[in-house]
Amino acid sequence: MFAAVVLVAAAACGGGDDDVESDPTQQAQDTPVATPAQTLDVEPDTESFPAPIRDITIEFEGDPPTYSVFVLSAQTTDCEEFEGLGEMVRDGLFVRIEVTNTRLTEPGRQCFEVLETRQSRIDMGSAYTPGETYTVVVNGFPESFTVPGGPPTPVPATPVPTPTPTPLGPVTVERVTVLLQEVATTGMASFQALVLTKDREFAEGATASASLSGPVGSENLQSLLLDVVTDANGIADFRFLIEESGIYVFTVEFIVGSGAVFDSGASNQPFAITEIELP
Repeated sequence: MFAAVVLVAAAACGGGDDDVESDPTQQAQDTPVATPAQTLDVEPDTESFPAPIRDITIEFEGDPPTYSVFVLSAQTTDCEEFEGLGEMVRDGLFVRIEVTNTRLTEPGRQCFEVLETRQSRIDMGSAYTPGETYTVVVNGFPESFTVPGGPPTPVPATPVPTPTPTPLGPVTVERVTVLLQEVATTGMASFQALVLTKDREFAEGATASASLSGPVGSENLQSLLLDVVTDANGIADFRFLIEESGIYVFTVEFIVGSGAVFDSGASNQPFAITEIELP
């Protein structure tokens, strides 16, 4: 009887080993859990380029005078942002400064036209010779100043008061004359736009805005903008500093002020394409 009990107990123990089921909780712990892939923030591709310049103002204070230049640069699409100022470089009577923007270069990205501006101040110091005239060049846009203390400056004649002009109405650009005589000596090229009213009279006192783009095909392609008021002969004289030989495109973009309404479609010659060679 003792042997039977031992056999029954052994059988019970052996049967238990064969029928044990795996613990589902243990399986869940042993099964690796997939984790979502980490996403990385990727900076968009951009490129740097010279910013369009809208205005340059030069101011000084103290004795001897310390000069500062205020530069108004532009961003013309929503893909562009102001980047910064380059190093100021003194070159004889020239002071050269570069202002840059960045723009997105993602393939297929659509950019929309905007007009935003950014004003920057650059300290130019005080190491300038009295009586000398210096030219500050920002992205090809020139502005000159004369250091006080030199020979007396002639007092300009008091202007004769003139009556308020009547509104100019529709105006057109009759022609653009390109003058390159000064390029060899000063690097300055002159583009003279003749603006006429619908009655073929000189459009005096209108503000013309024009651009000069070039050199065409160059890695240093720039688009310079200037605003010039027409004189009594209807001439708006745009003067640009040329720093590289090549083909340039001059275009009158807008004409405003004094009641002027620019009719570009009726203009005879609102642009000019010319090749400029530096010595």
